[in-house]
Amino acid sequence: MNDEHILELAIEKALRGDREAFGDIYDWYVRPLFKYVLVRVGHREIAEDITEEIFIKAFQHITSYKQRKNVPFSAWLYRIAKNTVIDWYKTHKTTVELPEIVDTHSFIDQLDLKKTYDEILKRLYRLTNEHREVLLLRFIDFRALQELRKIIPYEKF
Repeated sequence: MNDEHILELAIEKALRGDREAFGDIYDWYVRPLFKYVLVRVGHREIAEDITEEIFIKAFQHITSYKQRKNVPFSAWLYRIAKNTVIDWYKTHKTTVELPEIVDTHSFIDQLDLKKTYDEILKRLYRLTNEHREVLLLRFIDFRALQELRKIIPYEKF
């Protein structure tokens, strides 16, 4: 039995109200969802709080998830994550702060890296929300194109 099959069984059990099974879902998705949020808010503590809120919402509304053959559970979960991040920005923040760069290079290398990072972020935030979301999901979260189509409806482009 592979990991994805175990995850499918956990989802089925969680849909029937099994709390331990939801814990397995949490273990499977907590890291990728935390990374998804962290890239969008830039602060570890805030990302932790938002990630927690995502799982609370998912747990409270898991019965609203409809299993469909070509729509993965992850698409439903990432839609909750996307909406939770949007809600957080609406109520908490109007500007984007850049996260600090970890001290692993010389000072000059860090400055060059920071300039490149700043330029990428500046250009990224010139895009529409939908286009930015697709790029972040694809190249930061490494989501497959088929999954992207389910998270963000194609007609938006």
